[in-house]
Amino acid sequence: MEAAQRTKGEEAATLRQALELHRAGRLAEAERLYRRVLEAAPETADAWHLLGVLAKQSGDLTAAETLIRRAIGLKDSEAAFWSNLGLVLHDRGRPDAAVTAYDKALSLQPDFADAAYNRGLSLQAQGRLEAAVATLRQAVEIDPAHATAFCGLGLALQQQGRPQAAREAYARAHDLDSALARALWGQLLALPILYESEAEIGVWRARWRAGLEELGRAFDRAGPDLLSAFLDAATAQTNFYLHYQGEDDTELQAAYGALLAAIVGRAFPGLRAPRPRRRRPPGEAIRVGFVSGHFRRHSVMKSHGSWLTGLDRARFEVHAFDLGDGADEVTAEIQATTRYQALRPLPHARQVEAILAADLDILIYLDIGMEPLVQLPAALRLAPVQCASWGHPVTSGLPTMDYFISSALMEPEDAQRHYTETLVTLPSLSISYPRPATDTRVRPAGVAHMAGQGVLYLCAQSLFKLLPRYDEVYARIAARVPEARFLFIEEDSPHLTELFRKRLAGCFAAHGLDPARHLRLVPRLGQAGFLGLNDMVDVVLDSFAWSGCNSTLEALALDKPVVTLPGPMLRGRHGYAMLRRLGLDELIARDVDDYVEIAAALGTEAGRRRALSREIAARKGLLYEDAAPIRALEAFIEGCCRGRA
Repeated sequence: MEAAQRTKGEEAATLRQALELHRAGRLAEAERLYRRVLEAAPETADAWHLLGVLAKQSGDLTAAETLIRRAIGLKDSEAAFWSNLGLVLHDRGRPDAAVTAYDKALSLQPDFADAAYNRGLSLQAQGRLEAAVATLRQAVEIDPAHATAFCGLGLALQQQGRPQAAREAYARAHDLDSALARALWGQLLALPILYESEAEIGVWRARWRAGLEELGRAFDRAGPDLLSAFLDAATAQTNFYLHYQGEDDTELQAAYGALLAAIVGRAFPGLRAPRPRRRRPPGEAIRVGFVSGHFRRHSVMKSHGSWLTGLDRARFEVHAFDLGDGADEVTAEIQATTRYQALRPLPHARQVEAILAADLDILIYLDIGMEPLVQLPAALRLAPVQCASWGHPVTSGLPTMDYFISSALMEPEDAQRHYTETLVTLPSLSISYPRPATDTRVRPAGVAHMAGQGVLYLCAQSLFKLLPRYDEVYARIAARVPEARFLFIEEDSPHLTELFRKRLAGCFAAHGLDPARHLRLVPRLGQAGFLGLNDMVDVVLDSFAWSGCNSTLEALALDKPVVTLPGPMLRGRHGYAMLRRLGLDELIARDVDDYVEIAAALGTEAGRRRALSREIAARKGLLYEDAAPIRALEAFIEGCCRGRA
């Protein structure tokens, strides 16, 4: 008996020692001790659990889940075990399963603030914003001093479309913990997603500019002890919604990019300077890397996936660095056709090391500005040549980007002034877009009955693309086409959807029109339903200032006439380029008045609509599976890496 008690005491002491090493960041030593405990006592649930936590920290999420589940199998009454399982499941791109794990943790320990906080983050990842806000409020009610939970609440409120409430939550977080740079970042840079009026845009834009300057000063004052906090902030949010205000963001992007480069460069001082260009001899494959947060079923892969899969493997060794969460059949295709690495679970330093270890000649970022984690490697010099591209069609502003790869058809003559990078244009649309599988379409049950009832116009763009300055366009069309019905697609946030509905309804009422007669917001749809919605409408209306890309290519695949007004920058010229490619200039408006004229004429002239649909059907093949841009991309890469650029 005494020997057994002595052994248990030794195991407990070893476990405590391992935990101290773990907390000190001495992970390899901690792991050895955890395993020593388990060799002596395999039923020690705490050791399995802590070994799983360590595996998560090391970026091995598969092992982490296995180990923590082993601990739960031995002792399922520990709330901490379930909560940490939730963290692992969330990071593995399974937020629904993570929520279930957090629910179990909270059933065992209702006052577990961390579990409530993390449950809120997983609900956010599912797009369940109302539930996320409620759960995060629960977390701060449990622990009013939980600064990180207030910060999470700020982000959820921001995504819900409540920027002022978001800033207040961020401010509370920063009051509680002045070292929490993520809270300061949100407090100073949170923006609306949707605007109630045009005047609001100028107010928030000025506020954002001042906030960026203040954030820069705060970083300049920060000591080395706050560097990791600023690095965390720089990988937690992007300035995505700044770009939907309809303005030229080049100057602000340059300032934002300079701040990112300063923060990340201070953390990785040896990776600031340009790397020497190699000159690969003929016959030796050029090493091309692609970075994205969206190597899965996503608009970025629809538009730009062919850049990875289409390069000649005899001449190019293609690497894919994935900073997104979740995986599907698109991820599997990328894994099968490239040297793929999932970087998201890894600590920042190991993400950087993984890209450096590939010894690349050129590194192409598909979507800077969308996934926050992408901002870290993009702000460093990890390859001799570095490029941004139009998966997110805005200049990166980063001093670390050499080129911006765009479309010859989409760019205006003065395009270079909108970029801090050197602009490179590929032929036509610059992409080899796969022909949409339109035979999968299914008309959405909620609106299928509207087919044939009046003239159906569809604007399928995210509501945050639709600026107040253009609301009257729809009312003016309705005044010309009394049977017009306008379909828009709801946002994840009911608050945002209602804000848009009220704004547009007010505009229609001001023109003496009945909003209930003319307006319909459609619930968000899967791919088959989205195609079915396009199939049943008469005319597709492109958005202003930020044009539709994938949605327009899919509408044209269904032979639908699309009306567009090109903007002054790339982001507002996708539809223009597609219609130019098809030789359908009659659908390209010169100005807002002309847009109304074209759209109204299509609404009143069914014969013209049918004729245009026939023309689109005959020519639309020009838009899909175009090999020319891929060959041009290959030539550009070779010019950079074989001495011809």
